[in-house]
This record gives sequence, C-alpha cells and structure tokens, in this order.
Amino acid sequence: MDDCKEHKDKQLQDYFLNRLSPEETASFQFHLLHCEACRIKLERMRRLANEEEEVVSPARRLDFSLFTRVAAVAGLLVLLAGGGYYFTHIPSDEDLHLEMNEPPVFHSGDSVVMDTDSTVVETKEKEEQDAE
Repeated sequence: MDDCKEHKDKQLQDYFLNRLSPEETASFQFHLLHCEACRIKLERMRRLANEEEEVVSPARRLDFSLFTRVAAVAGLLVLLAGGGYYFTHIPSDEDLHLEMNEPPVFHSGDSVVMDTDSTVVETKEKEEQDAE
C-alpha cells in the first residue's frame, strides 16, 4: 500500500467534508475506483468520524436524560405540594355560605338621555360666539 502520488491529503479531506465542486467530486470518485491507498485513507477517516460520534453521543444522551429526570421529579413535587395544600385547605360546606345582597335599584335619574349629538352642540355654541 503506497501513498498516492496523484492526490494530496487536503483533497481527500475536502472530498470527505463535501467541499469539492461537482466536477472535482466526479474526478476524485473516478480516482477512488483505481487508487487503493486513497480508498483506505477515506475509510479510516469515516471510521474515525463514526467512533467520535459514538463516544460523544451516549454522554450527551446521559446528561440530557438526567436533566429530564430531575426536571420531571421537580415538577411532580411542585404539583403534589400544591395539590396537597389545596386538599388540606378545602372549605367545608359550612364555610361556603354566600351572603346575598339586595340587587341595586336603578332610577330613571341615573341615566342621562341626550337628544342631540355633542358635536352639534359645540358647533352651535361656536356659531353663537361668532355672531356676537
């Protein structure tokens, strides 16, 4: 397995990260068909990337699930505490006595009836002031 003299590692990295133009990609894929050294390097890069994802992913899942569990337990405790407080402070039937006041009495003098629009009154007042 000799090193490839046609392509450099930079081009292999760019291919792996999808940074090549469509023409360069097609040319490099054709090269991969014939160059075992580049295929092996590319396969190593892919395995390394997959191993890094596997190492990082479970740790993130563990932290996230721990946070989720703590948040769920805290929410449940708050809910239970509030429900317990409400349950112990329910008024008995004797405490539910409502005092009924007499309904208010409305008189005809409570409302003002206007026969004209207020803007008409204002214009008439201005006309009278102008006439004087």
